[in-house]
Amino acid sequence: MAWALGVHPTVAVTCLTVQSRHRFHSLEPVAGASLAAALTAVAEDGPVHAVKIGMAGSGDLLRLLVAHCTTAWPAAPLVVDPVLGTTSGQTVAGAELLEAYRELLPHIALLTPNHPELARLAPGGVDELRGMGARAVLLKDGHGSAAVVEDRLWTARGSVTFRHPRLDCGAVHGTGCALATAVAARLARGGDLEASCRGAVADVAASLRDTPRSADGAPAALHITASRTQG
Repeated sequence: MAWALGVHPTVAVTCLTVQSRHRFHSLEPVAGASLAAALTAVAEDGPVHAVKIGMAGSGDLLRLLVAHCTTAWPAAPLVVDPVLGTTSGQTVAGAELLEAYRELLPHIALLTPNHPELARLAPGGVDELRGMGARAVLLKDGHGSAAVVEDRLWTARGSVTFRHPRLDCGAVHGTGCALATAVAARLARGGDLEASCRGAVADVAASLRDTPRSADGAPAALHITASRTQG
């Protein structure tokens, strides 16, 4: 998604996974020293204008990631997709990682949970997250069933809802990762938070429209088709 939006991504691996489209088998967090070295190496490729964090692996690794990013690149907004489970339904985050997410909320520019992730992070909803220090929350509605998808952004200024028809495209994995990545890419290009979220929602919707339906019933991989819209 980042490449499609004209942004050069650099990557630091947080954990090794064993998975297929049918199920998630296992997860092994990388050593903290290896992750720290990878983050230091990232800076060799040029300035960092935004950061996206996905599957963290453990609370300690998440703390390391946030501490390094906010220290090394204080002007780069930090977009965090709190990966707590997989598309196929396996849980990949325990109480220790949940606590780390809550603890680090004040340092995160945007948190992008879906409804099941929000329920685990804060049973009281977005208001509870905001009370714990969350600066902005984009609540994804992909797990809903209504004919219209309503992704909703909360900031200190209030909330705004991005609506589009729910697409009948079957099971697809990678949408949450793509959405957070698209937001970070648009922020890196200089967009403000609301415009970046609106554009990212359009990016994922365009990608879903172009994703071939799975022939075997397992979730299909999202086919990236960034819309490049700014609205």
